[in-house]
Amino acid sequence: MPQQSVIQLPNGAATPVIKDFLPRGSSSTPTGKHYSLWRDQSAANAAGFVTLEELYGKPSGANGSESYQWTVKIPRLTTVGTNDAGIVPAPSLDFLALARIGFQVPVRADSAMLADLTQYVASLAADYITLVVRNRNPTY
Repeated sequence: MPQQSVIQLPNGAATPVIKDFLPRGSSSTPTGKHYSLWRDQSAANAAGFVTLEELYGKPSGANGSESYQWTVKIPRLTTVGTNDAGIVPAPSLDFLALARIGFQVPVRADSAMLADLTQYVASLAADYITLVVRNRNPTY
């Protein structure tokens, strides 16, 4: 596994801005999966930080599969009014936009198969999925 470091990703603005996702640590879960977390800490408070999570599961057995899963969470905060003293309360979570991508990779898969798999998914996300989600226009 690569060492956890800053991941730079462009946002979806008309003129994209590169966001730095800072490493926040890695750990193993009780089930033996490996979990890593990154955050874009450019929001005004921690409740608004965009997060990137990675979950890796080791294969079981000679013909098992490794599992890889990434999750991106984008929170939307809201501040409701003021209190009786006129003080604006801290914003709270209004809703969360979330995306997950996952792979099941057989231990017997060769590098050509993995290159095809990752390229198909990257192209699908860059073209088709982007068009469907941004336009809220699912396939029929």
